[in-house]
Amino acid sequence: MARIKRIHSESSMITSTGYHPHTETLELVFCHGGIYEYYQVTNDIYQELVSAPSVGEYFNTHIRLKYPYRKVRD
Repeated sequence: MARIKRIHSESSMITSTGYHPHTETLELVFCHGGIYEYYQVTNDIYQELVSAPSVGEYFNTHIRLKYPYRKVRD
């Protein structure tokens, strides 16, 4: 898999985001330390996430529990 470009966020919930468009995989690093991958996330959703006024609120409303995911690391 090609390297995922990371974007650091100002969120109190999410430290950074990464996205791989070919596999539609979103990687989120949470402030509490967990790293998760979310699958089948379109590029449009990713762009909306990183440009949202509140990354955490957007995540909770549009991504959390709506896409398949797995915890990658603690």
